[in-house]
Amino acid sequence: MPRMDPNARRSEVKPVARRVPLVLLLVAASVVLVGAVAGLTYSALSSTSSNPSSSLSAAGAFCNRSAAVWLTGMEHGVVSAVGGGIFTTVNGAPTADNVTFRNGAYSLRIADASGSSTINALRTFTGSNVVVARFAVRLSSLPGVSSNLVYIDSGTDLVFGYDQATQKFQLTLGASTATSASTVSASTWYVIDLRYDMRNNPNLGDWRVNGVAQGQVSRANAATTATGFGLGATANPSIFTANFDDIFVADQAKAYPLGDGKVVRLVPDGVGTHSGSGNFSNDDGSAINATSWQRLDEVPMTSTTDFVRQHTISGTSYLEFSLGNPSETCLREISAVLAYHSSGPPANTGKASVFDGSTESIMFSGDMSVTTIQYANVIVTPATTAWSQTTVNSLVARVGYSTDTNAEPHWDAIMLEVAAA
Repeated sequence: MPRMDPNARRSEVKPVARRVPLVLLLVAASVVLVGAVAGLTYSALSSTSSNPSSSLSAAGAFCNRSAAVWLTGMEHGVVSAVGGGIFTTVNGAPTADNVTFRNGAYSLRIADASGSSTINALRTFTGSNVVVARFAVRLSSLPGVSSNLVYIDSGTDLVFGYDQATQKFQLTLGASTATSASTVSASTWYVIDLRYDMRNNPNLGDWRVNGVAQGQVSRANAATTATGFGLGATANPSIFTANFDDIFVADQAKAYPLGDGKVVRLVPDGVGTHSGSGNFSNDDGSAINATSWQRLDEVPMTSTTDFVRQHTISGTSYLEFSLGNPSETCLREISAVLAYHSSGPPANTGKASVFDGSTESIMFSGDMSVTTIQYANVIVTPATTAWSQTTVNSLVARVGYSTDTNAEPHWDAIMLEVAAA
């Protein structure tokens, strides 16, 4: 069967010692070597269809921050381009799947059955000449046609897909193509690492499947940048049903390979120290109290029936909420996600932030005057160079700061998605 042109979508969207016996030295060396390799890759090219426990060791390097520009485990349960807080654009009907997932309780499901329309979800970011990505993918069944599954969006996309003729994964960059060493099994999770290096001519694409390096692809082209990461088809015909989970995108070459990991969620679980709480109320008009955090913990983050609101102007008043504590110890990056709306269309102001001590990461600040739910997110900045259980446990969220309540700002839900190795 002829292979599709992965660039066909360009009209649509513009990788003195005591002597030791020799045998003991060899055993010791092999233990050290295995430990070092375990910190960099997987113990075997295998995967399971259930939630797997990672065979990747929690090596110190894998607990460091990794220049994330976006991450999600779909734990918010939302597929939306409204407000640009989840995805930037959504074509077709991807869904949040709470039946098939690798970790947590959700994954992104794309079912492209027609082969006549493009179905994808794209998240854009500031242009970068290196993009590194990690995601888990599961095909419900082996596609009957070669299909594009994931792409890094640039002048010429780096496209990860499935090659029907060989029943293997495939990486394509222009006319350069490489297939995976092993065939693909249906209903099986695979962890994919990608690096698209556009710093020099030629541009290069590197990849790993379950930690095992695959053949490099290249394209003769001047240095350029990519501006987005997309899940789903970039060209037709692509016919497949796939789930994606534990997604992590970074913009530094040294982040590759990101390696195995998962994304877990933390939601509000208590109140902190408010400032001017009398300027706020719960959705039913009652005063802010010890259970007001329950108005912000919805999963999925799609409800506007309960919330907290600011009804009196005060640019210094805020509500503070504690967030859940992760059980994981090797924590790399955190994304904070906000859902909000207003009581009406007149312009207003409001803000929502996450604080690590005095270090503030703003999810949203500005006019909140929308009557349908909107989303915003930010990669959270730690006060020190890396995250630990202690610092994550101490994170708080604050909402308020409104200097215009002509339409009352409403904060519907807050979630942290934590990338753990």
